[in-house]
Amino acid sequence: MQAIAGRGGGGGGGGGGGATKTQIVYSCNLNFQTVVPYLDLLVRTGLAERLEGGHPRWRTTARGREALSHMQALEGLMEEEEAVAESDGG
Repeated sequence: MQAIAGRGGGGGGGGGGGATKTQIVYSCNLNFQTVVPYLDLLVRTGLAERLEGGHPRWRTTARGREALSHMQALEGLMEEEEAVAESDGG
């Protein structure tokens, strides 16, 4: 999801152009067969939307941006907790 949002797929005004499958594959270090079920899951759960046009593109929805924000906050908390554990020696 971060690969889509990082490619202009998450603008608040709806002007985000999204990301092509190729851009997503390279950003996530996946292959073209592996990425399809993930994209389908993101669309089914309302975290991303597929944009039709010359080449299909995927764009993060408002719900997807909110989920990504929560995931990043959780990651930050986990890093803080890890730093505390290391400073305590265990």
